[in-house]
Amino acid sequence: MAIVTTIIAQTVFGDKRVVIGKCTNDSTGGAVATGLRVCDILIPLNLGGTAAELSVNSTFPVAGGSVTVVTENAVAFAFMAIGE
Repeated sequence: MAIVTTIIAQTVFGDKRVVIGKCTNDSTGGAVATGLRVCDILIPLNLGGTAAELSVNSTFPVAGGSVTVVTENAVAFAFMAIGE
C-alpha cells in the first residue's frame, strides 16, 4: 500500500484546521498523511474519469492524522481533511 500525499492548501476555519490535498496511489489503498495532529473527518474525491471504489477505512477522530483509505488499484484522489 503506497499512497503519496501532496498538501495543496491549508487554512483555519473557526477553531479547526482545514487541509486540502491530492494523492497518487500505486496500490489498493493505504494511509493519507493529512498533516493534522487529530483528523476529525476526511472527505475524498475521485480524480479519475470513471467511477471507482474509494472509501475511508478509519474510525474518527484519528490521532496522528493519518487516515486509512481503500481504493481500486491505482486510483488518484483529492481530499479535504478537518481537525486539529
